[in-house]
Amino acid sequence: MRSHGVANFPDPGTSGGIQLSPGSGVDPASPAFKAAQSQCKKLLPGGGPKGSPPAPSASDVRAALTWAQCVRKHGVPNFPDPSTSGATQGLVFRGVVFPVGPDFNPQSPGFKQAQSACGFGPSRGG
Repeated sequence: MRSHGVANFPDPGTSGGIQLSPGSGVDPASPAFKAAQSQCKKLLPGGGPKGSPPAPSASDVRAALTWAQCVRKHGVPNFPDPSTSGATQGLVFRGVVFPVGPDFNPQSPGFKQAQSACGFGPSRGG
């Protein structure tokens, strides 16, 4: 993607997925992104996604809800519950999206402290 014009395209995360974060300078709706995606999708396992990604499992949604409650309890009182209504941007974990706004800072001391207290968590994306 970077060699096809999307300079700030991130490396895959530990789960193998790509997470795009608002403010990264990567706009999935831009013509440059769409052109690069068209050129590069053949490099994805299986040739890339075939339609919508699979829905997260019920246990992943329950775990995400419990995690969001923990994050709120540990210093991020306005952290949202995970979305099950098809949100595609925000913090993502195992296909579950936490619809945070563009002003959310995953590097803030409060969120980092909550992540440490609550264990696993998502990465920024969409």
